[in-house]
Amino acid sequence: MNSFAAFCLLVVVPAQAEPAPAAPPRPQVAKATTVPMEVLRSKHIAVQIKVNGKGPYRVIFDTGSPVTLLSNRIAEETGLISKDQAKTPALFGARGMGTAKTLQVGDIVVEDAPVMIMDHPALKAAGRVLGQLDGIVGFPFFCRYKSTFDYEAQTISFVPVEYRGVGMDMMQMVLVMMNDRSGKPLQKVQSPTTLWGFRVERAEGDPDAGVVVKEVLPESPAARADLKVGDRLLELDGTWTESVEDTYRAAAGVPAGQAAKMKIRRGMDEISITIVPKSGL
Repeated sequence: MNSFAAFCLLVVVPAQAEPAPAAPPRPQVAKATTVPMEVLRSKHIAVQIKVNGKGPYRVIFDTGSPVTLLSNRIAEETGLISKDQAKTPALFGARGMGTAKTLQVGDIVVEDAPVMIMDHPALKAAGRVLGQLDGIVGFPFFCRYKSTFDYEAQTISFVPVEYRGVGMDMMQMVLVMMNDRSGKPLQKVQSPTTLWGFRVERAEGDPDAGVVVKEVLPESPAARADLKVGDRLLELDGTWTESVEDTYRAAAGVPAGQAAKMKIRRGMDEISITIVPKSGL
C-alpha cells in the first residue's frame, strides 16, 4: 500500500481558527471466511466449488499447483466450452486456457478467474479410489488469501490479502513449462493418429525413474523396435517419462513415420532403441 503524506499550510488570520481535521479512520481488519474441507485417504485436501453459479464440484485444493484446472465436464456444464468443442478429440481433453466469470469456494466468490481446461490423468486415476475429482484449485485462487488449515475441524479459513500477480501470465508460464525438457517445443497434434503399440504404468510410491512397460502389441512398432514387457521407459524422444502423462505428452509430439529414440532400462542395463510409430489408433 502506498503511503500518502498530507501537508498543511498554516495561515494566521484574525478570524476564528479552523477546527483541526479529523483523524483518518483506522483500517479495518479483514474478517476470515471459513469453508469445509475434506481430507482424503491420500492426504490430499478436497473442497466443493461452484463455477459460473453451477455445481457443486469436488476438486483438489493444492497449494503446490501453479494453475486452477477444471475438467471438460465442468467446462461444458458451465459454458466455458461448447458441446461441439467437448466432442473434438484432444490429448487428455486439453482445451487450453479460459476465464470463469465466477469461481466460488464456500462463500468466497472470485470473478474472472483464469483456469486451464483439461482432464488430468492423475485425477482420473485417483478418482477411481477416492471418488470423482473434477479439477484442482491452485495459485490463481489461493494467492488472494492468507489460508489457515484446521485438520481437526476439517476447515480452511481465508483472510483476503492484496496480491495482484494473478492472471494469464501464470498460465502462459505453465504452457512454456510443458515444452520438451530438452528445450524444444512439442508439436501440437490436434487429433493423434499414431500407433505405437505399447502400454505403460507407474505404481503409486514407485521410487525408481521412468514408467514400466506392461504390454507390447504383436507386430506393432514397439514390437519391431524390440521393446519388451518389463522394460522401464526412461525417455521418449528426448522427454523424461516420469508418469503416464509424460509418456502420452511425448508421444503426441511425434508424427507417424518419424523415428524417435527411447531410453530404457532392461534389468541392470540402460539401452537406447529407435521406434517409428505408424498411422492408426
